[in-house]
Amino acid sequence: MHQSFMLAAIEEARKGKGKTFTNPLVGAAIVKEGKLLSLGAHLHYGEAHAEVNAIQNCGSPKNCLIQLYMLL
Repeated sequence: MHQSFMLAAIEEARKGKGKTFTNPLVGAAIVKEGKLLSLGAHLHYGEAHAEVNAIQNCGSPKNCLIQLYMLL
């Protein structure tokens, strides 16, 4: 199960390819009770990080931040 969330975060990170130099590609997945709630990526150099985007995509951090998978 954890592997599928990590793979989803990796795939999400690819959205920033060619746009984040000098930073690495980063993806994040927010999971609650074994269900994927939200994904986020670092999309452009100097802008919000993947985990911030994942929380914003989830709606409310209070309701969604149970497990966060983040990969560089």
